[in-house]
Amino acid sequence: MSSPRRSSLRNTSSPHSSLDSPAKQLHHEARRRRVAHTDPDHVTDSPSRQLLEEFQRMQINQERGFQLQLEKAASQQKERHDAALAEAARRHEEIRKETERALEVHRLEVERAKIREEAEEQRRLDDLRQAIVANELAERRRLLEEQRRREEEEDEKRRIEAEEKAVAEARIRAEAERKAAEDVRKQAEKADAERRVREAVEAAKRTTTTHASSATQPQIQPTPAVSSSGSTSAAQSTGRQAPLASSLATSSEATSSRRSLEQREATHQQYLDLHERLKIMRQDVQKQLASQGKEVKNQVGDLRRRLNKCVGQLTIVKDRNKVPTLRSAAQVSMTIDIRPYIIAPLPDLPYPDYQYPTILLFFLNFFSKYVIAQFASECSSQPAMAEPLGILVATVFSDPAFKWQDISLVDVFLAKMRKSCPVLWGIYGPESSERGRGRLGWRRVDDEWISAKEHGERMTGLSFGFASVTLRDFTKSKHPNPVPNYIFWDCLASILATPPAETTQTHFLVLKALVENSVERFVQFYGRAGLVALRLAVIEFPERAEKAGISNSAVSSVKVLRGVWKTELKVTV
Repeated sequence: MSSPRRSSLRNTSSPHSSLDSPAKQLHHEARRRRVAHTDPDHVTDSPSRQLLEEFQRMQINQERGFQLQLEKAASQQKERHDAALAEAARRHEEIRKETERALEVHRLEVERAKIREEAEEQRRLDDLRQAIVANELAERRRLLEEQRRREEEEDEKRRIEAEEKAVAEARIRAEAERKAAEDVRKQAEKADAERRVREAVEAAKRTTTTHASSATQPQIQPTPAVSSSGSTSAAQSTGRQAPLASSLATSSEATSSRRSLEQREATHQQYLDLHERLKIMRQDVQKQLASQGKEVKNQVGDLRRRLNKCVGQLTIVKDRNKVPTLRSAAQVSMTIDIRPYIIAPLPDLPYPDYQYPTILLFFLNFFSKYVIAQFASECSSQPAMAEPLGILVATVFSDPAFKWQDISLVDVFLAKMRKSCPVLWGIYGPESSERGRGRLGWRRVDDEWISAKEHGERMTGLSFGFASVTLRDFTKSKHPNPVPNYIFWDCLASILATPPAETTQTHFLVLKALVENSVERFVQFYGRAGLVALRLAVIEFPERAEKAGISNSAVSSVKVLRGVWKTELKVTV
């Protein structure tokens, strides 16, 4: 610790002594002394001054030694710090190298794991390929076996048919020979009495000629008889249905030859357009009624309520199923051009008059709507209700009082049926899309699709009702059938012509309801050709759908019909 005197001396020795190192202080001191020796005013001639200068030199030397020690200590400290830094750098380098080695080991492990995974994936792919090849081979063998079995069955069937044909031909020849012998015998017995009955024979010839000319007149829908076992008379069915039987190799081929898909869609669109025109007509009539006065409006409203009540209170007793309301509607004095509401080609008339009672058309429209609503709501759970409704529709649209120029307005009813159940005419679309549901007749309520259960019940009821309308027997009626039986045939063929991959649950629900309770009447009208069509419907059509990956409860319900018919109706398809 320096004394105040040392500090004062240090301060007076040089202005830089407090800032300079000992070496610099010595340099300044030597310079000062040289100046002092040369300056006459600073000659050290006094002993005290010399002693002071010695003391100063001693202090300077001490401070210089102290500073040297400090510098040495600082240098040593720096060396220790440098050594520590070097050690830290070395340690860091070791850690870095160790980390790089660990990273490399990890990378190699990841690479090996990746190689193992790729090898495992390749093994799985190889196993999958082998399984696919094995499945394809098994499927090919199964198809070949099935084809061989079908060929054997067809050969056996052809053999049995040939044997049956040979037996039938032999029976026919024997019967012909017996009849010929009988004729010869009868002619021999009557030869002697021929002169005596000449006049009677002449009269009989005239009578026979009269009956023969009557027999050549065309008959309306001849109906072959059906035996209790469900088989029909081959002669009767073949006489009327030969064109159908010969053209029915498959339902899809018959439909393709008769009507292309484009034609079917175009015809369907015509009926949908008619449905829209009927809606516009209804709105226009309601506006006209509002301007006609309260009396006419009340009269039409009363007729409409009576019509709704009559349709809703139908029974299976035919005599009670009368709707006189429509006749009253024809008396209201309003007319409309009927041409936009008839799809069938119109005849050439010498004095064309296309006017038709507006209110009658208005009520035929509502009548069709009410009947179809009854089909949808009642017939699904009560199929027997379809029968009186079908009779009512056939009666109304065959009545000359409701026709125009002897042309039935049944297109009004068919337009609403096509809108409600397009599947009957072979229309298809995916049930999972908005457009597909619209094409299938899926109904909306408050902008929401109805449930699948409600849709199925609705389609079932509509199909039961449609079958009851299109399979009516008009052989005893004086009026022609407004909905001929061939419409049922066309609809069945259109459904069966649907591509298997495009079939939906709706198609099979409609098909089941269409044929389930109609088999006897259908076979009665179409004979063996009808049996072939039913076989296509309940056996081959579901099988094609299942091969296309379509499988649901509706498909199974169609397939079981064959056994039900055989057990309950004794009808084999």
